[in-house]
Amino acid sequence: YYTGETGHPDTALTLYQQLLDDRTRILGPDHRNTLTIRGLIAYYTGETGHPDTALTLYQQFLDDHTRILGPDHPDTLTTRQSVIAILVDSDEPEHALDIALREPPIMPAHLLIALMRLPSAPTGFDVLWHAAHGDEEAYVRLPDELKDVAAKLKTIVAEAPSVTPPAGTPTAP
Repeated sequence: YYTGETGHPDTALTLYQQLLDDRTRILGPDHRNTLTIRGLIAYYTGETGHPDTALTLYQQFLDDHTRILGPDHPDTLTTRQSVIAILVDSDEPEHALDIALREPPIMPAHLLIALMRLPSAPTGFDVLWHAAHGDEEAYVRLPDELKDVAAKLKTIVAEAPSVTPPAGTPTAP
């Protein structure tokens, strides 16, 4: 973790890939700790300049999260947010909307569209993420229609502190 956060995402990615082999062998592919490492590999794959590969990894990760933990689990919902953020950043808002509206919907369509229309959509997701984590400055920057979403996400985060931030969020684990 600290290796990637101190500016060495390539090294972090290599270390997490090695750790994934060990976690899979010892704990199995469906263990939550194994899933966490897969999420970090997807994150650092994007950080190393491979957004298309990161998107593929996040989508596989999302399918497995949904299968293993269920569609309502906070980690599953956060993984969906990561996939949505990458899709919005890659100019695929229709696909992002489809994922956001899966059952259970992360947020109503009109709120997601409002979020996508912020001056910079990926920044909008970051602002929402930080607001959901108690950042009052970020909360104030949100459009009124997204403040309820931030409050709901804040409750989810409080109940599941292992939730990872959306892709591209500087505070990723």
